[in-house]
Amino acid sequence: MALGAAATACSASASNTPGTSPSAGAHRAPPTGTVTVKDGNKVVCVMTIKAGQGTCKVSTKNYAPGTLRFDASYSGGSGYKPSHGSATVKLVGPKAPANG
Repeated sequence: MALGAAATACSASASNTPGTSPSAGAHRAPPTGTVTVKDGNKVVCVMTIKAGQGTCKVSTKNYAPGTLRFDASYSGGSGYKPSHGSATVKLVGPKAPANG
């Protein structure tokens, strides 16, 4: 599982990675299941994975500018094992007005 994050959205994608690839010529169904994204112990979104893809939006209005860390856990499914990952996001405040 790879976790990508932007200030207002998280996405997850999964694919056949080294060590989990099917044998040559075999077809493996895309991953399904859920990914739970947390900030510490707080669940900020749960995305449903369909055909190996999923997205969810995380509101930034309750976060102060700075570096945020989100952790994601994949439930497993369609022959894929559960996994987890994390991402850091730098949240910046609004641009200061120009003096003039």
